[in-house]
Amino acid sequence: RILHGSSNNQGTHALSLNTISNLISTGTGGLVIGISAGATTVPTLNVNTNTITGLSTTGASAAVIGLQIVTGATVNANSNIINTITGTGTTDPIAAGITVAAGTTVNVGYNNIHTINQNSIITTATGPVIIGLLFTGGVNVTAHNNFVANLNAANTAYQDAIRGISVN
Repeated sequence: RILHGSSNNQGTHALSLNTISNLISTGTGGLVIGISAGATTVPTLNVNTNTITGLSTTGASAAVIGLQIVTGATVNANSNIINTITGTGTTDPIAAGITVAAGTTVNVGYNNIHTINQNSIITTATGPVIIGLLFTGGVNVTAHNNFVANLNAANTAYQDAIRGISVN
């Protein structure tokens, strides 16, 4: 996984043209994140044109996330390809393409997100278990021209199991 979160308070930081593939966790908890980026001291962070594929986890309450934006002054996450994300948790698991937790100005556009799966029989869920784009925070957040498709939670009877785009 690529983790970015430090800064000298200057300039533009970029995470671009990376390929992250086949990250697998089989342990308890089993958090898997392709790219986790953001710091309040980074003036501008560009996370663009990355390919994230083949992430999976088997922990009971595990999360598997393609791209996680933690925070930032100005964050741009554009033209990323995120696919083949698989979770097998049974108790409140989550599989997501892109999550945004915070940021002053966040732009998420032209991303291609597809084939996100939860393959286990989910016994307990307090929210969606599959989400293409998840926005839980941020001040000025714009999502535009994103492609989200093929989200599957076949083994759950939970009625709010899948969301293409979720704004909380």
